[in-house]
Amino acid sequence: MTTYNSAIELSRLSIYEEVQLVILIHEYFNKESKSFNFINSSLIEVNFGVRQLPTEIFKFTKAFIDKKILIPEKEVEYSTTLDHYGDLGLFQPQLSLANCQWTLNLAKDGATLTVREIFNYLVKKDYTAAQLEIFWK
Repeated sequence: MTTYNSAIELSRLSIYEEVQLVILIHEYFNKESKSFNFINSSLIEVNFGVRQLPTEIFKFTKAFIDKKILIPEKEVEYSTTLDHYGDLGLFQPQLSLANCQWTLNLAKDGATLTVREIFNYLVKKDYTAAQLEIFWK
């Protein structure tokens, strides 16, 4: 079983990861249950009866899981036996494991933040001219 000790500092995220987090929170975070809902969101593709994340969102969501930025709220084993093959034979893990609820493992200046605090921080953040140029490109 994987344990998640300390939260990852927001300052360690790349500008791309910040944008991806805003998308993830905006589209998949349920404010009422205070957890991510990867199955019943409007941004879910249905292929051959299987509900799954769109490919690009799946890629960065999987990267957040691998980096322990997106973690299960309770201790669960992330098992590849629960994975399936999506369209075109691509191996895709399902992000709803045994009613698992997901949360973010991020902090600012050592203080762990709620998902709402992370979202508010990221959408209000000022970017330098160089960073804005990266967005533009």
